[in-house]
Amino acid sequence: MKNAGRSVENKEEQKALSNIGIGTPATRAPLLKRYSAETISLGKAKSEKGLQVYGLVKDKKIANVQMTAEWEMVLDRIEKGELNANQFINDIQHYTAEITSELLSLSIPQENIPH
Repeated sequence: MKNAGRSVENKEEQKALSNIGIGTPATRAPLLKRYSAETISLGKAKSEKGLQVYGLVKDKKIANVQMTAEWEMVLDRIEKGELNANQFINDIQHYTAEITSELLSLSIPQENIPH
């Protein structure tokens, strides 16, 4: 997530991402501290599984950094009273249904599963 906003071309969306700190050392540090012992104990296996998951979802809606920026901009407008929160809630519910369906339809390769 260090470079999460680099692919976002819209300057307003880049600003929204920078304002919430996606991919900054400050947002990564608590996660690293929390999971470092587990990662060390699992070693290479953890990295391989992470790469497999990334390979499965990298082109899916759930991995869309630009959408996060758009949401931040909408939330800012809701806070300012410029937009109705109910529409955003409906949009999030629709998005959640879409990504759930998308993720459930993934074909996950099974490797050396004992029978």
